[in-house]
Amino acid sequence: MLGSRDPLTSTSKGMLIMQKNKKWLGLAVASIAAIVFAGSASAQSVSATGNATILQALTLTEDVELDFGRILAAVGSGTVTVTQAGAQSCVTVTCFNDAIAAEFTVTGTAGETVDVTTDAAYTLTGPGVDMAATTDAPATATIGGGGNVTFNVGGQLTVGASQAAGDYSGNYNVTVAYQ
Repeated sequence: MLGSRDPLTSTSKGMLIMQKNKKWLGLAVASIAAIVFAGSASAQSVSATGNATILQALTLTEDVELDFGRILAAVGSGTVTVTQAGAQSCVTVTCFNDAIAAEFTVTGTAGETVDVTTDAAYTLTGPGVDMAATTDAPATATIGGGGNVTFNVGGQLTVGASQAAGDYSGNYNVTVAYQ
């Protein structure tokens, strides 16, 4: 049929094009939705665990006091040193090798390490001029399996020239804290 006219009118052609466009639009929306929701379809979940360890409160006791020992003052000033191990050495003054390092016990959680701090300097007072002293302590101590550890503190005492005879004493602070 030559010269026959297409049975579709221009209105029906427009409707057919709109239907095809709707079909493509529907496919495009479905494709985008599939891409967007594909990420959530592959989401994973796991049950996680939180932990805590409660440490035993620390206690610190002084078992033995630091004692610089008996000292014979000299005309000039001098020093007495007591190591953490309790060894005594004297410069200018005479010592009688009876010094004792202080001993402390820490009780806490086994296996934990504590920081040890002491006053850097303190004063011994008595019948004469005050004497300056310093401390020598370990930086840390590790609590043993029994839940305690001991450590020693030594120090150095500066004895004044012709220091007056008598008993002298002074206080210093020792602090322990979990690392």
